[in-house]
Amino acid sequence: MNVEIIRISCLCFIIGLLAGCSDDYLDAIEQQPTKRSDTALYITPSSGYIEYNHSVPDAGNNTYSIGMFPKWLTFKYLKGGFNNNVVTLKFTVQNVGLSLAPGTYESKLVLVIENIGVHEIPVYLVIDN
Repeated sequence: MNVEIIRISCLCFIIGLLAGCSDDYLDAIEQQPTKRSDTALYITPSSGYIEYNHSVPDAGNNTYSIGMFPKWLTFKYLKGGFNNNVVTLKFTVQNVGLSLAPGTYESKLVLVIENIGVHEIPVYLVIDN
């Protein structure tokens, strides 16, 4: 009988957890104005640690958060601030070279910028033989 109580308790906990999850933040991102950067970021699996300076006109000194990024990037900070329209993004490239065939893989990095909207940066992972 104790096992049955534990099962029911676990099931109720999981149902409550799932019911409490929300994807409202995705709707908020989609409702903001979106601008795609003219500058693309090209990286390779051997790029290692990168500090990438990116300029966004009119960003001023606003704050940002990273709303979406490729799974093969690991960011040091997911939130931060601009300094005179420039942000320095710090990240590492995960070792994906063994799991992907040679070629160029396209993705995007999405910055949600306070008082500006959504800014997409095209990201290309280039894998050689």
